[in-house]
Amino acid sequence: MIDAMGARGYEGPFRKTCEATVRVMRDKSVALMSVLRVLEWKTTDRITAEEAR
Repeated sequence: MIDAMGARGYEGPFRKTCEATVRVMRDKSVALMSVLRVLEWKTTDRITAEEAR
């Protein structure tokens, strides 16, 4: 798995991308949770509608 990340392994672009992702998740957690709640409710509504058939 680490070999697939390139010559620098997890210390290269992979680490920088992970750090940036975590930073955005921390800074924008309220907005992110709003989006995730909508997706959760849409999925729940779809499953409920399918079960009602």
